[in-house]
Amino acid sequence: MRVVPRSLAFLAFPVLCVGQHTSEYVATDDGSRLFFISTDRIVGTSQSFRSKLFAWDVANGVRLVYEAPEEYISGLTISGDGALAVFRLIPPNESETRGALLYTGTGLLGILGDNPVLSRNGRFLYHGGFLLDRTVNGSRPVPRPFAVGNDGSILYGDRQSLHRVWPDGTDRVVWSPMRNAALVSADENADRVVILRAPDSFFVLTSTTGKETDLTSLGARFYPLLSPDGSRVAFRTDEASKICSSNGSNCKLLPSSSTGIGPVALSRDGAVLYADSREGIERVDTASGRAQRAFSVNMLYPLQEHLVPGSLVRFYAINAGDHITLNGRDAPLLSAPDGLPIVQIPWELTDEWVKFTMYGGVSPFETFTQSYPVSDFYPQAFPPGNPELNGGNAVYRLDWTPATSENPAAPGEIVQIYAVGLGAVDCPVPTGKPAPIDRECRIIRPVDWRWLTYSERTEPAEVLFAGLAPGMVGVYQINVRVPAWGYGWLEFTDGLHARGFVYVPVR
Repeated sequence: MRVVPRSLAFLAFPVLCVGQHTSEYVATDDGSRLFFISTDRIVGTSQSFRSKLFAWDVANGVRLVYEAPEEYISGLTISGDGALAVFRLIPPNESETRGALLYTGTGLLGILGDNPVLSRNGRFLYHGGFLLDRTVNGSRPVPRPFAVGNDGSILYGDRQSLHRVWPDGTDRVVWSPMRNAALVSADENADRVVILRAPDSFFVLTSTTGKETDLTSLGARFYPLLSPDGSRVAFRTDEASKICSSNGSNCKLLPSSSTGIGPVALSRDGAVLYADSREGIERVDTASGRAQRAFSVNMLYPLQEHLVPGSLVRFYAINAGDHITLNGRDAPLLSAPDGLPIVQIPWELTDEWVKFTMYGGVSPFETFTQSYPVSDFYPQAFPPGNPELNGGNAVYRLDWTPATSENPAAPGEIVQIYAVGLGAVDCPVPTGKPAPIDRECRIIRPVDWRWLTYSERTEPAEVLFAGLAPGMVGVYQINVRVPAWGYGWLEFTDGLHARGFVYVPVR
């Protein structure tokens, strides 16, 4: 559903975040409503799959607040009462990015300059290089802020230092150096800020005093998030979600049912936490630890990078629905909805790109994927059955046991490798129908089969058969003789497309 990083671990190299303090999820002061950005649409509506702003609350569930005509919505800030929302509108070609101010109750939208940020009390608005005091309609030029305080002060970073600019225009360095650091979260007064110091050290800095509170020693790994009033900080540890006072005291682990992937939003005083879990967004009372499912989300993406007509595609999915379409056309599921969904790419497909849409399930949303390229040859291993149960094995011995490190193949033995993406065969089979068992359907593309070892030694592989697996839909079978030496990979390529590799453990 979301386009939000699940980890900040990628910031393990010198980096500077000078962007604004914004998010894809923001809670109101009392924690009763959660605003969030999504490209999904509510089930049974005529909404598009374009970028949208939604809101959730207990009484009304999920409702649409704003649907962008073409642009992507990004960088959300709201007023504490939820009456105002400010965000960026990014066109598909990423040119002429602009900001927007939305009155959430009426839907009235005003266009702003780029990179807008709203103070929590709704009084101060930064956009296009200026900070506007909305109560007197006065403005002053300021650097692009990470956060805007309720008093009109701002936090911004340059390559050397973190600065705070007070309402009277005084610009002071409050922390340095910034070359190996990134700004993560800030409170409503631009006073406290969470900083990531490369490679993986988090701390809370109080900008007025320079005091640092180490979060890494408290177990912080992902998503350190300050409550708007700056009193509390929530984060993900290796095993659970945790919330502490921002000075590092009074820490509390949240119950396992609400650990989630990590906190995504906090009420003003931190009494309510929204957590992103595997099944959806949960609302947690941090005092009691009680959690309730706010709403479930879908997640759907193919486990193959390129799609080949005739082949199966397996999806990683959360809250999988019972219906998937391919470029708007029905694609019957070939597996149970509670497993990893599988569909077959039609043999007759002529499109150059494929987009899937998933319907049904327990989520209030219908979910679509990004577009994936179509190729006529892109070999990849494909474990038959349920890979979560069979360990993801795509290589089997002739007695139908999987070839593993505990059960390796013997030199000279013939093994069967299951794959997808090998392209056309010499006896066409209708989409959705299994390959015949009374004759062989061999691939027609010339393929160079080779064994490859850790030492990069290669030699030709003796492939006895490569074609559709008899009695199976959209899956290929490669029968190959195991080399006389050690373990290695079977490499296959047609000389034009990406190479495929399958690891075969050998005694």
